[in-house]
Amino acid sequence: GSSGINAEYGGWLSHAKVVLNTAKFIAHAVSVEGYSVLIHCSDGWDRTAQTSSLSQILLDPYYRSLNGFQVLIEKEWLAFGHKFVDRCSLLCRNPDEISPIFLQFLDCVFQLQNQFPTHFEFNENYLIELYDMLTSGKFGTFLGNNEKDRKRQRLSERTFSIWGYLWENINKFINPYFEHGAEINTDNSQVLHPSTEDRDLLLWTKMYCRYDLCCEAKTALDIDVETSNELKEVTEKLSEADFGN
Repeated sequence: GSSGINAEYGGWLSHAKVVLNTAKFIAHAVSVEGYSVLIHCSDGWDRTAQTSSLSQILLDPYYRSLNGFQVLIEKEWLAFGHKFVDRCSLLCRNPDEISPIFLQFLDCVFQLQNQFPTHFEFNENYLIELYDMLTSGKFGTFLGNNEKDRKRQRLSERTFSIWGYLWENINKFINPYFEHGAEINTDNSQVLHPSTEDRDLLLWTKMYCRYDLCCEAKTALDIDVETSNELKEVTEKLSEADFGN
């Protein structure tokens, strides 16, 4: 139950569950009930960005493509004014402002990737690299708390874009299981309906446990890849065997 999640991971997955449930509620209201939805948290740049982005990922397969995901972050996080400098402690350190809002969003995207492994053009390595480069300070894309800050500091002229770096290394981030053509949605058949049951929400080990040699938990996709490799090895051995002698 939720108490088990709280005990093991400090409540992190319980928070992710709440965010995902809110996104599901929004997606259901739009796709099933036919409602228009106004999303607004207390300030408008934290939970609003999370739930708006996730609901669009659930509703529209375009935002599960590489181009679409970049567009989503540009419009819902950067243009809308998520305070990356304060929340990620990029240039200054105010303990009252630091909060892993964007990381939690990426974690929720990972949960969706794990449940729908053929519906995303990019893999979890893309999410990890995006977060690592965001916090590295090597790129100006996420510097500034809003568009006004970035324009005043002329960051687009004076710094490199994280998107250019990611596109140059795109081969590392392609999901081989992605079903091409699924990014075009003409009806509600491509709407995702994820489970938020405790058993279906996983600790993102590749992100949080990459330096912990004792952490051996695997995602469903990891297990699927390993099984495919094992079957391939068995098939190759059988094809090489000479059953006539």
